[in-house]
Amino acid sequence: MALHRCSFTSVKYLRTSVEDLRRIFERCITVRDIAEPFASFDAHRPCAEVRQFMDAKGYDVIGVRSEGLVESFALRVELSAGQLGDHARPIPSEILLSDSNALLSAFEILRTRPWVLVSILGGVWGFISLADLQKAPVRMWLFGLISLAEMHTLQLVRDFFPQEEWIAANLLPPARMADARRLFEKRRRKGNETDLTDCLQLCDRATILKKRRGVFAELGFDSNAKAESFFSKFEDLRNALAHSQDIVTNRWPGLADLAIGVERFLRACESRRPQSDRHEERVAVY
Repeated sequence: MALHRCSFTSVKYLRTSVEDLRRIFERCITVRDIAEPFASFDAHRPCAEVRQFMDAKGYDVIGVRSEGLVESFALRVELSAGQLGDHARPIPSEILLSDSNALLSAFEILRTRPWVLVSILGGVWGFISLADLQKAPVRMWLFGLISLAEMHTLQLVRDFFPQEEWIAANLLPPARMADARRLFEKRRRKGNETDLTDCLQLCDRATILKKRRGVFAELGFDSNAKAESFFSKFEDLRNALAHSQDIVTNRWPGLADLAIGVERFLRACESRRPQSDRHEERVAVY
């Protein structure tokens, strides 16, 4: 009795679907993992004292406590005279997140605001700024999103071009096809079970998918040009993450737009397949 794969080009989901993996990232990496403690003073403290502290720390915003709880904030540029409470501002709900919120919610707020506040058990305790987006949990989350999106692009090529029909259709430039074949041969020599589709780079998959009318529209892109721009930025971010490069400087707010776009792309890919079709890779016993 031998084990054989029914078809290498069949749907190749792991035991946990990519949708489940995305939810794991959302639950396990949250705003709490990147928030810094939000410094605060009692409302009756002199502005000069608070301003001196903020200057030393480089803080632009400070929490204002009333009966031990942070209920408002004050800006350093406004602390000219009097008591801290004289310059207190209420905390708007649109800049306050729960510690269990997904990282994407912080990205969405920071796209138009310089900082975000974080609450736990109803009390304000945390602070997030753009500098916090360089932290390891953010990089892990982004790399996870990118990995999931790459899994989807591979499956899209398999879905729309079964039996590797894209090869006979000559949908890749000769140089890109040669690169894919070299990688295929290298993996084959090492004994890895693979096919040519599995050896395509992200840009190659985008090129192939573009040739099938309506694919990008189905995935929420207004045009092929916007889809190509998305995948180009997507690949650039992946490379920056892989090489531990700065991912915020000169990328903001584009990074936020890209993260939002990747999340939207993942949801579009998930919704195009019925749940009954999300199955594990089948192994037949003969």
